[in-house]
Amino acid sequence: MISFGDKEREISDGDIVYWEEKLGFLFPDAYKNFIKKYNGSSITNNYIEIPPNQGACLSKIIPLEEVHEYIKSLNDNNITQYYFPFALDDSGNYFLMEKCSGAVYFYDHEYTGMCAITEIAKNLDGFLKIIQPVSLDNIPMPKGKIIYMNEDILNKFRKKS
Repeated sequence: MISFGDKEREISDGDIVYWEEKLGFLFPDAYKNFIKKYNGSSITNNYIEIPPNQGACLSKIIPLEEVHEYIKSLNDNNITQYYFPFALDDSGNYFLMEKCSGAVYFYDHEYTGMCAITEIAKNLDGFLKIIQPVSLDNIPMPKGKIIYMNEDILNKFRKKS
């Protein structure tokens, strides 16, 4: 499993109840436990495979007190009726959680509506298991693509790891 950075601030059961009331829905139990541990944590050096043939890097767990702002920024009632954003990738996309089941979805900001989401795990536990640590030695490369990096630059990176 990957390492999460320090959380931004402590979250209490009272904070969770406050935001559930303000947002008008109950968070899945797994999310409540997760956000108490990782509220606002940053994550580096990881990769998540998004079917078909995509990938993303989990970069930040959205702080509980900011979830409502990210719901507004989605500006898509078809999505926010059933899902809420709980994490970000490094390219402006979201990881969503289904309000009822707790299933995890990837939201591609290049699309809208249901075309924008892809289920990637049946639950939060399954999501955490598919996050792969990444280093220079195991960077996933797209199949069938040729990628070139100057050997001098690559060697500078290798010396730092």
